[in-house]
Amino acid sequence: MTEINEEFLQDLKLYTPEIWEYYEETREYSVNTYYRKLFNDGVKEGTVRKDIDLDILIKIYFNLTEMTVDADKFNKGNYTNYDLYKDISKIFLEGALVRD
Repeated sequence: MTEINEEFLQDLKLYTPEIWEYYEETREYSVNTYYRKLFNDGVKEGTVRKDIDLDILIKIYFNLTEMTVDADKFNKGNYTNYDLYKDISKIFLEGALVRD
């Protein structure tokens, strides 16, 4: 996802909505499948809190990462898709606060 050109995605969304819809469905499936496994494994290992609903966690992550593929929802400025995805993932998974 980080390698895909933003202009290509915008053209895809604008000129071929059926392909855009398929792309979004595939991305949602991938996030739901792979990250659900990752978070489930984390719960079992004790690295992910077990008191958090995984459905909500997955939806939040999906919507946050959507900012990297939909310029209408996030003004990228000088950020690349890779930089956005990396920083969004880091903030989501590690937090924004410095730990003592």
